Amino acid sequence: MGRTSRERTTDTLEAIERARRRQGSSQREAVSSPPSGSSERDAAWHAIRGWWQTQHRYATAADLAREIGWDPRQLRRCLKGGQAPPQAVLERLARALRIVTTASPLSKAEAKRRADRLKALLLILHDELAWFRDGPETARAVYPAELNPFDVGYLSSLLAMLGDESRFQRWLAATTNRFGFFRKKGGRR
Repeated sequence: MGRTSRERTTDTLEAIERARRRQGSSQREAVSSPPSGSSERDAAWHAIRGWWQTQHRYATAADLAREIGWDPRQLRRCLKGGQAPPQAVLERLARALRIVTTASPLSKAEAKRRADRLKALLLILHDELAWFRDGPETARAVYPAELNPFDVGYLSSLLAMLGDESRFQRWLAATTNRFGFFRKKGGRR
């Protein structure tokens, strides 16, 4: 039988604590500072591996490998072993994950553009939700049948946490939820 959410959360917290003890410092310190004397390539790989430890976008390394077009076994080996992948793969990873490196800094203009897009989506979302809010109960019954409530909750909490960096970092470290693209259990995208 499947494990409960509480068991998965406990296992995750224990794994984080074990990793902290092994490293001798907090996960945040390990992620934020690349080894001294490292090259730009090493710093980029360090940032990608740090992101991987706390990310909630990909369920497995294979999912990420498919997105960047590389062998899943090779990527899994690199993420576990620490050895950086070839430069071309490293650049695709940094670009796909929007990892800020000295070679590829994210611009404020791009952040503004994406914030504007998000604002437009939220306005559309408000209009659509108002229809369900103001409609009859039978219309609202369709909502949970079509949308996974856990995915809705994940997106809602992510939106709320993005407004405060310290809350966001705590949420990012603590959450075990992953966005499921509104798949039903056992379903496909």
